Amino acid sequence: MKQIKQKSAFTLIELLAVVAIILLLLSLLLPVLSGAREHAYRVQCQSNMRQLQLGHSHYTSDHGGKLPGGNTGYSTNKYDDWVVFAGGYETVDSLHKGSLWPYVQNEKMYLCSLHPFRFGVDSAQIGYVRDFSVNNYVCGEDTGSWGYMNVARTAGAVIKPGSTICFLEEPDPRKGLEGSWVTDLGNYDKWVDPPAYWHEGGSMYSFLDGHSEYWHWQDARTSAIGTLASPFFQSTPNDPDLYRIKRGLAPGDPAFDTYNKNIP
Repeated sequence: MKQIKQKSAFTLIELLAVVAIILLLLSLLLPVLSGAREHAYRVQCQSNMRQLQLGHSHYTSDHGGKLPGGNTGYSTNKYDDWVVFAGGYETVDSLHKGSLWPYVQNEKMYLCSLHPFRFGVDSAQIGYVRDFSVNNYVCGEDTGSWGYMNVARTAGAVIKPGSTICFLEEPDPRKGLEGSWVTDLGNYDKWVDPPAYWHEGGSMYSFLDGHSEYWHWQDARTSAIGTLASPFFQSTPNDPDLYRIKRGLAPGDPAFDTYNKNIP
């Protein structure tokens, strides 16, 4: 009589062990995948910023060294501003009317893929078309507000282009980045406009020589500012991130010599 072999099967304990191993592997892989996703978006954001910086350089070259306006044309387009935003909710029309549009004719280049409201996370905030601003010193407003009495109008006026911030990321709950990016030059511990926070505690910056950099924030308060309902005019005493940004606003310019020397 032939012996009938019984089919082997997993026991409940064995199944639970397999599930536990799978969950463990997932817990190990998810941070890696999340980090890879963040890195990919960061690279894309940096590429967008480089394209804007390249368009900025091409405009300057085509106009005899004149810098495109860093303002947003809300009162006057006196300096051929890079975007033209008349207030309220910003639309792609403000991009199309800007002086950089002939050089960067891709709406996606003006907004970081990691912008927190890009995908409609908050339905009240859908509609952002831009998160990049221009450093006020780079042909921005010249009203004297916040200490900006002498801004650069030509590439030749910039003493240290490799250290001078041009484009930077800025959050704004009003869905419109009016004007250029400014800080308070009379108070080293005070912001005016907030910094970006969505790159895992950091932000992207481009410089007038064409290169771009990712800056990771050292102070937790820097990331927290942009998440506030009213993020403007915040103070963060002894904030190394704020001091780092302030050093990149008008380095080497004799008109800002006293200011630059006294940055902590």
